[in-house]
Amino acid sequence: MSRYDIDPNLVLFVDPAGGRSEEKWLFFEGCPKNALQLLQQRSNLVCRFPRSRLWHQLLDLAALRLKGVTASRVLFVNDGLLSCFLHAGSKKAYRLYARHHLPKMTSLRRRILSRLPLSLRSESTFLVLFGGEEPGQAAGADRAQVEATELMFFSNRLGKLLLLDTRNMASENGEIVKTTAHRGYLPVMEREFATLSEISKKMAGSRSLPQLGRHFVLNGRHFFTEKYIAGESLRAVLHRHGTRGGAAQACRILHQLDEWYVSYLGAFIAPSRPFSALSAHLLPLFSSCYRGGSPELVDAARRHLAELDRSLVGVVPVVSHNDLWPGNFLCTKNGLVVLDWERATPERAPFFDYFWMMVSATLEYLAGAKGVRYYSDTMDSFLKAEDEVALEAHRLLRLFLKRMGVPERHFQTLLFLFLMEGSVQGYQALGRQTDMDALIFSQLLKFTGREAADATGYLGRDADEPEQEDELA
Repeated sequence: MSRYDIDPNLVLFVDPAGGRSEEKWLFFEGCPKNALQLLQQRSNLVCRFPRSRLWHQLLDLAALRLKGVTASRVLFVNDGLLSCFLHAGSKKAYRLYARHHLPKMTSLRRRILSRLPLSLRSESTFLVLFGGEEPGQAAGADRAQVEATELMFFSNRLGKLLLLDTRNMASENGEIVKTTAHRGYLPVMEREFATLSEISKKMAGSRSLPQLGRHFVLNGRHFFTEKYIAGESLRAVLHRHGTRGGAAQACRILHQLDEWYVSYLGAFIAPSRPFSALSAHLLPLFSSCYRGGSPELVDAARRHLAELDRSLVGVVPVVSHNDLWPGNFLCTKNGLVVLDWERATPERAPFFDYFWMMVSATLEYLAGAKGVRYYSDTMDSFLKAEDEVALEAHRLLRLFLKRMGVPERHFQTLLFLFLMEGSVQGYQALGRQTDMDALIFSQLLKFTGREAADATGYLGRDADEPEQEDELA
């Protein structure tokens, strides 16, 4: 089996400092009969056992021990948006990780499943057998820090990996280490680090941003550190308020988001520019994503941009996050912290970020309130303002436009442009249309009075939360 048949993230997890990066790695389904011979040839073996072959794994592990071979066991667990690798003996690390980074279990079935032994919950178990000698332990705090990793989690196969030390989670202190197993993703991480450094200078002393540490290299691998932040995902909080009928609490969160964004805007001081100049990327991007599909929408957007230029004296450009959904907000004792800036782009108008922040927060609440999983089941409710929280979100959107000097009559115009930009976010980041793009495109067609059936050429399946990057950006 090729090393690419098994996620190379696993190799990074078992050898984070890259001491064995030049050694030969062989991958197998199950344990090969000639494992001893391959080990004597100084090859490292990775043997995968799916959950259905737990008994075979135990038998092979016992046989290896009888032959004097020590195998490290690594578990792979998929928890929905997040997946992780952990050493089989790191049960405490996983419990802490689940408590800090995963939504709380609400249903009885999920609670029962969460109490199963990790060996039964994991999708796969890997036996890792090292054939070469242990690499020399070079001195250095950097190497010690990455080798203290007990657990590694990620939201996409070919993207950012987060290495965790149990001590940091237990003390809610220390640093988290970020890296990637794919060189194609490295420029994204470098750009994110540079963007956050620049914004941190503008917002000196703010606790709403991750506190950056260092960027260092070990054996060709790049690592980025940040201060570990303890908190709960805003997505989980809003969903919980929805299931419990907590409309008042959800409305308070919308006001917190509004206050955060107003504070963020205050950090940007620059000459105003025409709205159309800050949205110059939108129409070519939309035309490329929906090639030949909707020229009339592009014409309408061009007219709207011209009207906004005539109505506004100009807009101060900001760094747009481009993915301000509740999953990228962390609720901490010091307030909201905004994570994951890898999609950020400079010199943009602030409207898309604010609209998506309010819209997605409302959708998460409505998903909990309606007991549904998909955003497609709640987007109509938001656009029609059929719920108390959706109504408050609409009020805050109008208030934001008023503060920005946008006449009330342009609310529908900005909603149209928001849907248009939302329908190309995945395409902009990944170079291909995502299910979330298709969902918002179908809403754009409804918004403009066209039949939703017109979207069937673009809509694959119901979109859940904003799709995570599973391709090299």
